[in-house]
Amino acid sequence: MFDAPSLILEAQSPLDNVRKSSEERLLQMCDEDSSQVFVQFVQVAADTQQELPSRQFALLTLRKLVTMYWTPGFESFRGTSTVKLEARGMIRDVLLQLCLDEHQPSKIRNGASYAVVQISAVDFPDQWPELLNIVYNAIMKSHSLAAMKLLNEIYDDVISEEMFFEEGIGFETLKIVFHVMNSYDANWEAKVAALNLLHCCILQMSTVNGSSTTKRKELTVEACKEILQMWVNFLTTQNKTISETLQLMAGAKIYQGLTLLKNEFSKKIVAPDMYHQFRTIVMRDLENASQIYMQMVENSSQDQLDAINEYAVNILEFLSSLCDVRFTEEELQTVLRCLSRLCCLNQDTVDS
Repeated sequence: MFDAPSLILEAQSPLDNVRKSSEERLLQMCDEDSSQVFVQFVQVAADTQQELPSRQFALLTLRKLVTMYWTPGFESFRGTSTVKLEARGMIRDVLLQLCLDEHQPSKIRNGASYAVVQISAVDFPDQWPELLNIVYNAIMKSHSLAAMKLLNEIYDDVISEEMFFEEGIGFETLKIVFHVMNSYDANWEAKVAALNLLHCCILQMSTVNGSSTTKRKELTVEACKEILQMWVNFLTTQNKTISETLQLMAGAKIYQGLTLLKNEFSKKIVAPDMYHQFRTIVMRDLENASQIYMQMVENSSQDQLDAINEYAVNILEFLSSLCDVRFTEEELQTVLRCLSRLCCLNQDTVDS
């Protein structure tokens, strides 16, 4: 047994020769018994008694070593020693617990999350079938932001079209999104996270076309109907004027999604008349956005300005996508009036 904490401290030494020596010893030990090294490093990462830099370093090192010793599925696999199946199970469990633990420092959660996604790319679903069920349960029980963030990252790197449609992952994810969005207990941060997750689902469904299987088309058609209805309900029940940053972010995500549906989906999947119900809503929201912008432009934080800018831009992009709608003279005047407000610059920008 080697002393992992001491080796980690040496690897962070300001002395170049000490760092290089520790790195060489680490690779030598991994070549001899990678399972032992992985287990000890993940134990350091999970040990709250260890200094935060050491825990971070342990996770960073694991990320590098995974590609070298986990499985031949990685291009940089060395072939000198492979982490044993029993050790893999323990390592996966600890890493998943770390990235789902809201009480862990964000740097630890992020480091563990990166490793989980990395491992899931080769182990899911065959070697790690329970992964998504654990993540789903965390979201359903407590609207876990860490779990939704992890699921987003898994979608980006792991979930294929076949997994999404044929293996039911898309259906389960959509159920979770609808649950969070319709829950009175979910806060705005959870709703924004759910909308980010929904965006991943919409991107997957945007691949459906006339030559797709009946199963894929049916899921997409039904999902889009429910999504649009959810968005209508969400937008119509909002306060007349919203100004909280997270509320603006949620609205921006919805209008971004509406534009994606309008521009990228076949009319056979989403009928054009489905968007007419948003006509009054989008005009109201553009008016409100321009008024909020005028209030914020001089006396708000950069985060608030970024949020209102994104909200207004996404509203305008959705309006621009409605090329088949004949707007009234009054509506066009409203758009021009709002644009004139949204073009205003604050004094700092003018001075610079």
